[in-house]
Amino acid sequence: MTGATLTPSDSTLCLQLPVTISWEHQQHPLEALVDSGAAGNFLDLTLASRLQLPITSLDHPLSVTALDGRPLGRGTVTHITAPVYF
Repeated sequence: MTGATLTPSDSTLCLQLPVTISWEHQQHPLEALVDSGAAGNFLDLTLASRLQLPITSLDHPLSVTALDGRPLGRGTVTHITAPVYF
């Protein structure tokens, strides 16, 4: 993996990869955290706003939990973005 970095985070190692997130005619280089156990692709709402990604509120928020059932972050996904590509 070219450009991959392992960084310590809370006494664990995490894998970050350089990516470019694209939609319409916009592109932004970022670093993505690789979570091989994640059930989907997630983006922080603050980052989506900063990148001016079009976002839409979900009618029914989705629960997000760890394997042991604890909520992750605030425990819900409340918005989706326009389709993006990596």
